[in-house]
Amino acid sequence: MAEGDNVRTIVKFLSHEQSKERDEAVSLLFELSKLESLCDKIGSVNGSILMLVGMSNSKSENVSTVEKVNKTLENLAKNENNVRQMAENGRLQPLLTLILEGICIKF
Repeated sequence: MAEGDNVRTIVKFLSHEQSKERDEAVSLLFELSKLESLCDKIGSVNGSILMLVGMSNSKSENVSTVEKVNKTLENLAKNENNVRQMAENGRLQPLLTLILEGICIKF
């Protein structure tokens, strides 16, 4: 499932106007993000972190979808590059957690 451009295709569904496709893409990304080896791949897709952070702050999204987005972002925060992107897009908690743990990230 995570081969080739499949992850990129799933991320593209996050921008779809139809909420069913967006919700299914979030569910799939959440499941994939449970595998630490795929966290880097998900985060490396251009715009993936930006869209997920935006969805996590959305008042118009389904509550269960926002919960999955937040859990997905928590999983993606296992990767320092993803944490950097989250901070650049306004989600600072993962960065603050790393700082409190004494881990330094270069920007």
